[in-house]
Parts: sequence; structure tokens; C-alpha cells
Amino acid sequence: MRSKLLAVLAAGLAAVSLRAADVDMVIAVNGAALNAHPQVMQLREKFDREAKSSGGKSFAEQLGALKLTEEMLENRLTAYISLDTREGAVVIDTKEGKAPELFEKLRDILNFRDGGTKTEVAGCPVYTGVTADGSRGTILLKSPSQIQIQAGESLPLPLNFGRINKNLMLEAKSGRLVNIALVPTEEMLAAPDAMPQMKSLRMITLGLTDTKPEAAIVFEGLFKNDEAAMEVKGLVDVVLFGFEQNQALDNRFFRKIESNVAGGKLIYRRVVDDGLLEAILQTVGGRFGRLPEAAGSPDLRHASIP
Repeated sequence: MRSKLLAVLAAGLAAVSLRAADVDMVIAVNGAALNAHPQVMQLREKFDREAKSSGGKSFAEQLGALKLTEEMLENRLTAYISLDTREGAVVIDTKEGKAPELFEKLRDILNFRDGGTKTEVAGCPVYTGVTADGSRGTILLKSPSQIQIQAGESLPLPLNFGRINKNLMLEAKSGRLVNIALVPTEEMLAAPDAMPQMKSLRMITLGLTDTKPEAAIVFEGLFKNDEAAMEVKGLVDVVLFGFEQNQALDNRFFRKIESNVAGGKLIYRRVVDDGLLEAILQTVGGRFGRLPEAAGSPDLRHASIP
């Protein structure tokens, strides 16, 4: 009887849960590579030095305050999002066999009222409940090395990756430290205020490369042909030039940008050098130097890059 009820529930959820075919945006974070990158390690060391000098908590101590561990930073996180429905799911890829342990920890981190409710959907263990702030969340154990998290009123079904746009899946599994990819929806391309040149856009990606010793920010737009890409490049170049001349903006963001067009792809690349890091720290200010809900962290607004 219980299995029949669960089957009915799963069938009903298919109509209200995020469907793989609807996914048109992914955001991927390669935790292990990001945490091991020389520039990230450099920033963490700076954070800890500033914390020590100001009597604040180190990065590791603040992780502990948030019930997070260094091992959790080694996971790969990918958000799959539908721009039309505004629904999404976050998939966490862990080391082999580590997902069940993280599955239990996440229940504590989300702090479900009364510990939440444990059920099963499509053969996968599920925790669902209401968090301390009143929002509803669900954690689904997809496999010994994969977890799916979804917010909202309904239980999620495991995403069927085979139904997601193949180009999006390639970007989701790329070797970049961080990668964002978007396939424009028909509504976006048909918008009355959309530039004619943009109607030939096939995909946009924005990522942070795993190049060493310096990473690079790379923006790419895939168009139907080189001609369309070159037309958009001309427009973007004018905008970037205007930003660089604007005295109200830190022009270090717009220096040393390289660009080219090849195979219908428009590419802009900016190496993350010391100047750009300083500009980011100064712009983001105290929010960069403080982890969420963790007090006593150093202020890096005026920190220089060694």
C-alpha cells in the first residue's frame, strides 16, 4: 500500500517539479579545484592574517560556525535552473561513497523543524521539512556520490540529465573553477526590445578558468555565424570603452581585456591579476571579508595583494 501511494505521489510531482527538459541555465562550482587554486589559497591566507591581527575568527573557524567543513568545500555544486518557471535544483557531487554522510549533515545544516520528515521518492531517500526561517526544503540522496537539493512546496524528482540540453551539460561538467551557462529562451529571443543581432544567439557562458598561477575570467557568446558575432562584438567594444572612460567606475576591471571571434563564438578574456583582485576586494568591501552569519571576520577593503 505504501509503495502504491509513493508511486502516485511521484507521478503527481512530475507536473509540479523542475523538469530536466525545462532547464536552460546552469551554474557550476568545482569545489576541489577552486579550493586548491593558488590565488584562492593566497586570499585565504590573507583572510586568516587579517583575522588574527584583528582578533577575529579564521576562515576554518567561520566554516565551523556555519556547520560546514573543509571536506564540503571539495564537492562539486551545480545549480540547474528554469528561467521560465524560476524553479531550480542544486546537485552536489561528492567523493565516491560520501553522499550518505553529507545527506545527514545537510539535514542538520538546514535545521528542519522537528528534524524534518524522511520519506522515499523514486527509490531515493528524501528529507523534507520547514527550516527555521519558515521556508520549505528537500534533500534527496540520488546515489552514494550525489545529492539533490530543492526548495519549494513539492518534493523533487531526481533530475534526468539525459533530457537536459547537451551543450548545457558539457558546460556544467567543464574544467573551469566556476562556470555559468545560459541557453536563451524563445521568449528572450523574441522580445520586442531585443537587439536584432542578439536574435542569433545560441548560448552565453561566463567562467573562471583553472589556469595557474593566474585564473582568467572568460565570457563567451555563441552565435549562428562569425558575421553575427562580429556585429555584437562591435557593440560590446563600444560599451566597454565607455565604462573604461567613466571616472565613477574602477577602470581596472576593463583593462587588459582580450577579445576575438572564431567559429561563431565571441570571446572576451581577462586575466585575474593583482590589479583586478585589488579592484574586486575594494569594490566588494566588507561583504567579501565576512562569511554569512559569522561575526569577527577581517575587513579586506584596504588589503593589498602580496
